[in-house]
Amino acid sequence: VQMVALGTLGSIAGYWMGIRYDFWRKHEI
Repeated sequence: VQMVALGTLGSIAGYWMGIRYDFWRKHEI
């Protein structure tokens, strides 16, 4: 169960990090 929860949190964190990275890259001066 812990492995599944950790994997889910990891995927969510990676998803948000990807969005933030793309956002900053697009709005970079």
